[in-house]
Amino acid sequence: MIRRVSTLTAVAALLLAASAWTQPSAANSDVVKDFAARVTHYMQVRTQQAGSSPKPTNSSVKLAMTQQQMAERIRTARAGARQGDIFTPQISQYFHRQITATLSGRQGKKILASLRRAEPVKAVVLRVNEKYPESKPL
Repeated sequence: MIRRVSTLTAVAALLLAASAWTQPSAANSDVVKDFAARVTHYMQVRTQQAGSSPKPTNSSVKLAMTQQQMAERIRTARAGARQGDIFTPQISQYFHRQITATLSGRQGKKILASLRRAEPVKAVVLRVNEKYPESKPL
């Protein structure tokens, strides 16, 4: 769970940085600010529920148990979470437009080539508050 939450944090940071690709209009600026507030709220809940990182251990069993406990506390705190709570339709549309513009730009061909070389991830069904499949690459 620690790795997965860190991944979410990294993705959120990248997506927020993506808003700098072009200066958002006033309407888009509000959408980006709303998204940032939603990510900040999620991270506050996560920090409050999960607490600080556990003491270092060489025991994989203790580490797995701690991760499971942290994940369960977060799931319990977010029991009412639904798809769209963080990635609203408006921010999803905004990111889609930004990604489309970037892939159509000067570096688009290089970016697409790089993505094609990446490890493919197929048939991953993601659900709110569900564990990411361990058999799938992040």
